[in-house]
Amino acid sequence: MASLALGTVYDAVICPFFGLAHLPAGTAWRNTFKGVAKHLRPGGLAAFHLPLAERMQGPAPPPDQPVARHVLPDGRTLTLYVAEKAFRPDIGRFSLALDYVSGAERRREQLTYYLAHPVPLAEASGLALDRPATRLGDTGEVFVFRRAADA
Repeated sequence: MASLALGTVYDAVICPFFGLAHLPAGTAWRNTFKGVAKHLRPGGLAAFHLPLAERMQGPAPPPDQPVARHVLPDGRTLTLYVAEKAFRPDIGRFSLALDYVSGAERRREQLTYYLAHPVPLAEASGLALDRPATRLGDTGEVFVFRRAADA
């Protein structure tokens, strides 16, 4: 994503599911915004779904407290726990270990996200914020940028 070179342009680029936040903020984000701007038609839109800073920085729930439960199509219940949560503000890195439990089966997923304000990095690449960020549920928000028509 930080070295995008597809050889064509699009009316829109969409980066869902915290995709950009998986890259270290800084150079990788700047390169991503430059690549997206290069692949957008003048006036084209780019949407980035990013995690909420307050969710990344807030305290972790107790590891024995479920944060979600979902009944699966086969009738089993999937329960989600936050096993570990850490935030390093000096580099904007958020680490999260999630335990997925169904019956006797328990699986852990390790996630890492990076936090930065996208607007200055996008603007440096010729993308302007098209509208205020839109909250998406209680974990993220979507930033929509527009490539300048004369770019």
